[in-house]
Amino acid sequence: MQIIGKTGSGVIVSMTDDEVAKAAGYSCTYDDGWRKALREAGNYENRAPVIGMKIEVRAAYDFHARINANEEKAKEAAGTLRTIANLMDCVMPSVVIPPAIDAQPVAEAE
Repeated sequence: MQIIGKTGSGVIVSMTDDEVAKAAGYSCTYDDGWRKALREAGNYENRAPVIGMKIEVRAAYDFHARINANEEKAKEAAGTLRTIANLMDCVMPSVVIPPAIDAQPVAEAE
């Protein structure tokens, strides 16, 4: 991305189609969600954004900010789950034997 100009409330940038898709929160221009967004904007031909298309990037940025803010909690939770799994491995029998079925003679029909 390259900043190529300034407006009264922001900047004008030069970005590849892939950079635009990623800034909008999609993995690439082949992403099904990106293609759906393009169709809704009137582009049925290729993977390039339409001139005048409005892309809400705040949701993608907010999502990543929440992930970063909770990274330490997720690591702690993963450690706790690993510890619990290790404890369970120690107490589980290696072979499970089903309960014995009482052998009772089958009554013959008279």
